[in-house]
Amino acid sequence: MKLQSLIVIFIIIALPVIILLSSYVEYQVDTARLKTTYADKLLSATHDTVVTYQLNSTNDKYSSVADSRIRNIEAAVNTFATSFASNLGVNNSSASYAMSYVPALVFTLYDGYYLYVPTEVIAQGLDADSNPTTTNIFEHALKPYVYYTKQYKHNNVTIVINYSLDNYVAVYYYNGDDETYQSRAGYLELIDNSNGIDHNGLGELTYKGEVIPQNETTIKNSYDYTVSGEQVNSFWTTTERNDYNQSAYQYYADAYDFTVWYNDKISKLVSTDKDNLIIDENNLPYQGAESNFNNEKYDVIKDSLEKNLRQSMELFRGVSGTDFRMPELTGTDWDKILNNVCVISFMQGIPCGTTIYNDYVIMPSSENEEFINENHIYYIGYDIDPLTGEYTSNGTYHRIGCSELDGDAIVRI
Repeated sequence: MKLQSLIVIFIIIALPVIILLSSYVEYQVDTARLKTTYADKLLSATHDTVVTYQLNSTNDKYSSVADSRIRNIEAAVNTFATSFASNLGVNNSSASYAMSYVPALVFTLYDGYYLYVPTEVIAQGLDADSNPTTTNIFEHALKPYVYYTKQYKHNNVTIVINYSLDNYVAVYYYNGDDETYQSRAGYLELIDNSNGIDHNGLGELTYKGEVIPQNETTIKNSYDYTVSGEQVNSFWTTTERNDYNQSAYQYYADAYDFTVWYNDKISKLVSTDKDNLIIDENNLPYQGAESNFNNEKYDVIKDSLEKNLRQSMELFRGVSGTDFRMPELTGTDWDKILNNVCVISFMQGIPCGTTIYNDYVIMPSSENEEFINENHIYYIGYDIDPLTGEYTSNGTYHRIGCSELDGDAIVRI
């Protein structure tokens, strides 16, 4: 066969294959580029949501009140819908179209969470003959607040614990034998004469061997700092709830009494639950510490979130007719959720070239009125000018507990 004939045959066979492969590769590149675009749009909308919630909660002195908190959450949800619709290039009035790809928005807060998910509602209308009709439809709605709660039972004793992101818990105790019911809430601390809180028998309260003066507001590793020009106090607890005006003495006195009561009630449970929950030198309640207590708390939060999210995803899958599934969150994802106030947004089922694109974003919030992780708090060291009496920064930055944190005033940043 002549060379010219071979060349013609090669062109006839190979050229269409080359064109098809080139088109396929180009299509895959466009798909990857589109995925990146959608990821950026979801990230941007989630960021706008977090910023809105932070602004509303920090400027609302009633942000811890349920009605006010719900308004702040709903405003943040509206921001997400508007931002996401705008990012997708649809009119803001078509936000419902953009939200049709969002099976869930989650707001994880200090002691519980809100879910914004599809919910079945009854729509009323009129038929062609003006007769009243009702139709079941699905719309996104904010579900009731879900606490990080678990119930423990042994014989006739029932204990319900509402956990939080730090060492604060609410406990509900019921003894069926004598039909007594008690409930208390407070901070858990180690009761110990060298590494924790203790009454030393002389009427003094100590922490790690240091006497806590009853009339003082600061102790070792407790610092004065300024927020928005107002001097307040910080002490050992990792939360920034309504504790600014309490003395360190009052905090530790309350924590001592509450922890003693708590351990007494927990001791009524069976060994497995008791070993996980009782507070001692091997089982501390502090944020990030390796302990059975923290593992139990984290499991309660994870199980609750996963259960409710899976139910919402299944409902959304049935409504949309597409294969929506709860994504598998990584260990890094859970580390963010379990240690911060977060907004979690899910996007599923959006057409993306040759595939269907699914994604989620977890955005921590470090500037809110719910909870501030101590790792997000830094302090600037200040000195007093001996001539003017004014505070001057000494150019140092510190975290809580830094051994070199000194000076006459500390400003939180």
